[in-house]
Amino acid sequence: MRVTWPALDGARYYRLELIDFDTRESLRQIGPLTSPTCEFTAPRRASACRLGGSLFWRSGRLARWQRHGPPGLLLGTPVHTDTEAAGSGGAAVNHVQIRDLDRGEMLQDEVVLGDPVLRWADCELSHHLRHRITPWTGAGWGDPGDWRLPPSSLLLGPAHSQAPPLGPGAHPSTLLLFTIDTEGGVHRLRDPDPKRVVDELVFGGSDRLGIEFHMDILEHFGAKGCFFLDVLMEYSFGASAVQRIVETIRSRGHEIQLHVHADHLLGAGEERLRSLGNALGSDDHAAFAALIELAVELFERRGGGRPLADRAGGVRGAPAPRVLLAPHGIHVDASVQTWFNSRVSDWIRSRTQPHWIGELLEVPPTWYLHETEAGDHRPYAFAPIAGNTSAACVTNLRSDGPEPSVVTYVSHSFQLLRTERIGDPHFRRDWIARLEQLSSSEQAARWSPPDGHAFTVNEPAPDDEMVASAVRALRAIADRSDATFTTYAELWRAATEGDWWRGPRLAPVDPVPTFDATTGRGRTRAIRVYSADLARRHSELAPEPPPAKSAVRSAPLPEIAAAIAELAPGAETSITCNVLCSPADTVPPLASLLFSDAALGREPSGPALDVPSLATWLAQQGVEVQSVSRTARPASELRLLEHHAARLRGLDPAELGTAAATFVLRRLGAAPQSPPLADRAEPPEPEDKPPDDLQELTIEQLELVAARAYARTKPGDELSIRLAVAAPLSPTTVLAALLRAGFEILGADPNVDGLACRLARPLELADIERFVHGR
Repeated sequence: MRVTWPALDGARYYRLELIDFDTRESLRQIGPLTSPTCEFTAPRRASACRLGGSLFWRSGRLARWQRHGPPGLLLGTPVHTDTEAAGSGGAAVNHVQIRDLDRGEMLQDEVVLGDPVLRWADCELSHHLRHRITPWTGAGWGDPGDWRLPPSSLLLGPAHSQAPPLGPGAHPSTLLLFTIDTEGGVHRLRDPDPKRVVDELVFGGSDRLGIEFHMDILEHFGAKGCFFLDVLMEYSFGASAVQRIVETIRSRGHEIQLHVHADHLLGAGEERLRSLGNALGSDDHAAFAALIELAVELFERRGGGRPLADRAGGVRGAPAPRVLLAPHGIHVDASVQTWFNSRVSDWIRSRTQPHWIGELLEVPPTWYLHETEAGDHRPYAFAPIAGNTSAACVTNLRSDGPEPSVVTYVSHSFQLLRTERIGDPHFRRDWIARLEQLSSSEQAARWSPPDGHAFTVNEPAPDDEMVASAVRALRAIADRSDATFTTYAELWRAATEGDWWRGPRLAPVDPVPTFDATTGRGRTRAIRVYSADLARRHSELAPEPPPAKSAVRSAPLPEIAAAIAELAPGAETSITCNVLCSPADTVPPLASLLFSDAALGREPSGPALDVPSLATWLAQQGVEVQSVSRTARPASELRLLEHHAARLRGLDPAELGTAAATFVLRRLGAAPQSPPLADRAEPPEPEDKPPDDLQELTIEQLELVAARAYARTKPGDELSIRLAVAAPLSPTTVLAALLRAGFEILGADPNVDGLACRLARPLELADIERFVHGR
């Protein structure tokens, strides 16, 4: 083994003491040495321990030996592929650290004597890794400096072969769409020369750090990117610039799709075109259709072909009907970002996975939640990003069903360039003066920022943090055998041929990847799909059943109890009740099953009971249930329930298939065994945990207990509970109460011992908006 270290000030001789690093037992002394290097054969005993050493020095032959720093591990000169020396940085003893932000773990935390060897072999290089080396100065530990990224060669790793196209019968668990919004504006240039926008912000200057740099990284991992081309930039920066962009992307075999920033048209020569400058986010459907027609025609003319997918500029999901895209051959939309700019219906904004809107496939850009150690939440786009956050929760997203999880990375042509933020008002004054020299007065007026504007300008150099962020996302997918890259054309073909996302849902919620900064771990939260907005959209799909023929039709339970109490002993009657539908419901029964009380905008309206619970409750009122006959749901309702089976998991199919039940009752002589409904005590205030025993609850108390459990569960949290259920409550009645309270059932196992279920209180759009604004 060979160990070297920097020469120490005043040292003429060195001595190296070999030790068992863990026990500090001395194994051997080597020296005196006249140079700061030592070659030796490790003692035989060193094979059974971690070999360490202590370094001593003296200024002359008769001087006393002095220890330099604490003992350190002897890792020697790195000769294996699993180590890499970072350079000693002028210190003989160093504290070497590597931490994995994705796992919340310190992977290396060692004092090293000699070259500070970094153990990269112990790391997953697709993770967010940081390292630092703290030198021993002679008087103590020096400045550790910032946590640094691994070397780029390590992050990239070996080149990957081209990922095969997403063909028929492919069933990956995860698909990554790596997208690059290809655009630019003078506001991102230090020198606001419109003629330099495309060269600097699309091509990335003389070092080609824009779209070509993106393609270099993508191709290293065998991936194709999708470049969303801001085709209307032609009206600001010229047709030849757009033509050059298209030819560059086409020449390397990557995908080009349509990106529309309508504000370029505000400077067009024709009034007809200028009138479309604000059409992207307007309510004028005719103007929106005319804008898309113009953009598609120009896209084709510049050689982009017929676009299949569209992303609105600034992800401004337009309120115009999505069907306006289809006549122009656009079958995929990638414009709806949950909290940013979108002006679409809430039921679309809350989705995080692909879904159909008629014949349009909506593929939302991906985002994730960063949960801080203080318990706060901050949404992040899945995009190039710096800082101590991790998007591994996104690239680890998996699907257990026939359709894959789809994650969309959103970069920009200039986003791998360094940036500087400038808020100096003098800079703004000089910048505007320069812009007025380089452009027309109309352009200068349109492009000049308002007072107080802080500039973010790009510099012609790579931003290592942003590059590492993109590399991590690509490598995480490339290293997985169950994941692959895709394009919008491939995704559309696979979705249409395989009927992806058209059948019944496998889960009642959409996933929200979440990074927990406290544990350093990723997990998945749930966001509401069965929202109030979706309830309004589907109201026509839940027809009211025909009136039931009964003496008392779904009257509130207190009224039924009162009617029974008035019967003479031995008297008979019949009562028909809707099943799994509150007697006080004023909404269609299927809506009552599929949507919570909050989604339907109503207060709790009485328990929704199945037939066994109704029968048991009636018996408690002092009657004998002589017979029960069920009325089946219509076939149309059963088909709808089948489509939404994921939300109703755990509920007894026999009860779901029953629209109403008619009970023939005979009044017993004895009075009811249970107290009058009005006199029943409320359940005790809940503890800080979900209920685990419902044997003592009455039907009347169940609704309140479910509501309390929901209220004390944090938005986005999941809980697993095991309930001991006894008559008059049945597992199906309990699950129905939990659904109506707002929970979603992720898993349920009714059995003779009770009910085991996994519940989620989904995030609502209001929660996400609260997180965005830091509340």
